[in-house]
Amino acid sequence: MQRQPERVGRHVQLGTAQMNQGKFNQAERLFRGSWQVAYSPGHDEMAYREALKKLEKLVSLEPDDWRLAEALGAAQYRLGAYEEALSTLRRAKEMRGGVDRADRKS
Repeated sequence: MQRQPERVGRHVQLGTAQMNQGKFNQAERLFRGSWQVAYSPGHDEMAYREALKKLEKLVSLEPDDWRLAEALGAAQYRLGAYEEALSTLRRAKEMRGGVDRADRKS
């Protein structure tokens, strides 16, 4: 399944511009797709790289959000950065109190 990498790139640019202008709700909608890409197999490498770029930006803005850190770890994994992904996923687990995702009630 191939995605349109040029469309993803435009979303990154627009989302970043909106964040820089303080339009966080609009930026969030554009960046939300990066979570879906990171968690889904079957995308091409460029789509994963774009998702990684977006998630790195989001984590820099919200460093204590375990959901963002977890999505970043998933994107790192999809790109074969296994050690980095493991470190990021461990950090996400610590942020959510050491509870595995499958064990969460909410």
